[in-house]
Formats: sequence, structure tokens, C-alpha cells
Amino acid sequence: MAFKYECSNSENAAAGARGFHKKGNGKPRAKRCSYCGSTFYVEEGQWGVFVWDGRGDYRRDDAVKLFESPKKAEELVYSETGVENNYCVRWVYSAHV
Repeated sequence: MAFKYECSNSENAAAGARGFHKKGNGKPRAKRCSYCGSTFYVEEGQWGVFVWDGRGDYRRDDAVKLFESPKKAEELVYSETGVENNYCVRWVYSAHV
């Protein structure tokens, strides 16, 4: 499984501009956001390649392929050509954490 993290205060408008709060792929190196000092929210999951449906409802079972890295998923999307493929990359959260 892969990990993503984001400052737990990033959605709080009173904590400052969202763009300054720390987020990224993998597990965070620090225990707290260097911008506001809040703890990180860590998710476990995978990056999925899906056929774009326009609804935004992408389930793990519908994935063409799952990856541990967003770069690997994007490589598959960009290596495929043709209008009928119309792939997109989405994060698939794993509920069993």
C-alpha cells in the first residue's frame, strides 16, 4: 500500500492559506506541519488508473490497474493513446487502515 499525508488544519480557513500547509506522498518525515504546527492526517491506499466517467465516482473494483506511485500510474495514462482509452489517475483510499 501507498501513503499520502496532509496537514489536519489545511481545510481550516482560520489557520491560514491552504497552499502553505504541508502535504505529500509517502509518510511525513516530520510529526507536524511546519506552517501551522498541526499534526498530519495520513491515508493508506493506492493510485488507480480509471476510465474517466465524468461522475467522479471511482471504486477500487473499477480500476484498470492500481499502483503504489502516482508517477507509475501517470506513465500508464500517458503511454496509452487513442480517444477510447480516456484514462485518469485517482487516489483510492483503503478503509482497512
